[in-house]
Amino acid sequence: MRPQTTPRTPTDSHADMLRGDILKPRHGDALAELALTVRRAAQREDGLLALGVTADDIASRSLDCQGTRLWAQVEAKLVTDVSGSMSLVSIGSDRGDVMTAVRGAVRAGDMIGRAPEGTLLVLLPDVDESGPVAVTTRVRLALSGMEHPPSVGSITQRSAEDPVGLLSRHVAETTAQELSGRRSRPRSGS
Repeated sequence: MRPQTTPRTPTDSHADMLRGDILKPRHGDALAELALTVRRAAQREDGLLALGVTADDIASRSLDCQGTRLWAQVEAKLVTDVSGSMSLVSIGSDRGDVMTAVRGAVRAGDMIGRAPEGTLLVLLPDVDESGPVAVTTRVRLALSGMEHPPSVGSITQRSAEDPVGLLSRHVAETTAQELSGRRSRPRSGS
């Protein structure tokens, strides 16, 4: 639900406009949203534990490829409870220095998963197409100082797609891009 805001005038400063958005939500809506967020986080963690993901992996907010697939399965079950969308921010490398930079660029509670082909994924439940823009921007900025920064992009769940389908689509698209890149590169010694 959208917070209740005060009307803006052309003389309002940016800080005043932000203050209106942040400080004046209807209290019932804000509390309900917080309760839903906490409940879903607890359900997500319980589901991951039940499927064998270790408490240490959950606490570290970092999952391997299998844990990422299990996360998508748990998320698919939660989506039936609440209408929402999901987005992934994809980073084209899972090197240690990239992981450190990404971890520093995202919120402490954001889960980072791994996909095949050496890809990191910032997993963003309940986030539509416009949501990952800020995360993508922060990640690109964090990686920009690297000599060869990896690619960064986002993908959002389609209307008839569940989180498992979104993850599968991401893997298929990443694999196709990787194969296409290999075919277009000149071979050494030819």
